[in-house]
Amino acid sequence: MIVYPFSFIKTVGSSLDPDAAAFLTAIGNTSPTIESAINTMVVDLKSYGLWTKLKVIYPFVGGTATSNKYNLKDPRDLDAAFRLTYYGGITHTDGFRPNGTNGYADSFYKPASNATFNDEHITIYLNTNNAMSKGDTVDIGVLPSVGGLAYSSLVGIRTSNYVARFNLGVDSVSHSTVKGFYVITKGAANSPKYYKNGTLDLNGSSGGSGIATENIYVGTLNLNGSPYSDGYSNQNFCFVSAGTNLTSTDASNLYSVVQACQTTLGRQN
Repeated sequence: MIVYPFSFIKTVGSSLDPDAAAFLTAIGNTSPTIESAINTMVVDLKSYGLWTKLKVIYPFVGGTATSNKYNLKDPRDLDAAFRLTYYGGITHTDGFRPNGTNGYADSFYKPASNATFNDEHITIYLNTNNAMSKGDTVDIGVLPSVGGLAYSSLVGIRTSNYVARFNLGVDSVSHSTVKGFYVITKGAANSPKYYKNGTLDLNGSSGGSGIATENIYVGTLNLNGSPYSDGYSNQNFCFVSAGTNLTSTDASNLYSVVQACQTTLGRQN
């Protein structure tokens, strides 16, 4: 009997996780490296029980504005799917890098519609250590017109410290480099936790009385529906997520997953 080798040839992508495959199709991926990085990340997120806790995931792969805009959790080209819409000066070579002057992205992700008060997280992976171009950098977040500080969700990574606010209080942690993976999470009243590279840096004290009702911006702060002019970031973003509270184990596991992805892509810290 003659066995034709063609019968053993596998369709490209046929062994991929279906969520990874949908995202890779949406971004028009042709890179085996990106395929491996994204598929492994999705599989690992699911195995650690993290997939359902991350409502939006921006891996920033593919090197174009089109590939960088898609949400891994729902890769449709729709506001309702939280795909990013870009404004101002941005470089898309190896991640998402706003110019620090007017570049940012609207995520269309409203915490009040997609999370629960005192049950939130934001993460950012940055692989640059650029001097700040603005005096009050806010890399991601929202501070709405209704409720003000009591309804804010924001993170600012500065060269000497990083700050965050889930609602009223502002907490700050000193550090020596911007480079790293940051997890800011809150699972109960007045108790946000700050992690960098999987390690707990601070048990915070932010209070507040509600959850932000306007869109989160990436690259600056959404201040009352407009980009905060003194908050534009000039760092290179390799990963961003938002969703529900993450435990200490979750934060450690998520760092391992994201770091492995960045290492596969050759842009790790």
